[in-house]
Amino acid sequence: MVSVRRLGVACFAWCVLFGTALHAQRPALRDFDSFVLERSSCYGTCPAYRLELDHDGRVVFESLNPEDAGRTEEARIDSLNVWGLWIFALHMHFAELPDNIEGSFFCPGGGFDAPHVTVTVNTKHGEKHVRDFLVCANAPEALRILEDSLDRVANSKRWIRPRKER
Repeated sequence: MVSVRRLGVACFAWCVLFGTALHAQRPALRDFDSFVLERSSCYGTCPAYRLELDHDGRVVFESLNPEDAGRTEEARIDSLNVWGLWIFALHMHFAELPDNIEGSFFCPGGGFDAPHVTVTVNTKHGEKHVRDFLVCANAPEALRILEDSLDRVANSKRWIRPRKER
């Protein structure tokens, strides 16, 4: 009798926890459309490019390097990886970050002429941009993880070409 009761309590707890998690995530998950990552150039050889990852696993890379501008590449990846990044963005409260890290409480002062990364999340309700200045030492670590993860999941290194020296 005790083992049946424990099993029942465990099943009930699992159903409540699992069912609540699914219910809480459905509206946000259903609204997701795509990520866009855009890296600017720097005064050295930093590559400039735009990377779009759609909810269905479609990836589009566009070079923004002057000598290579307009070159595009396209691939497909496992859409579960893109959805995983969306869940991470929800968990890190991406929508609550300031539009510009420079000049915010993460990076007071401003006036930087430095490379930046802009991450955009597109949903059925609109889009949210966050522009991260790479010289800001106090930028949210989760934002930097998201930026690097978008590159890694898309395997963008296969298309990146360093810029020629200025």
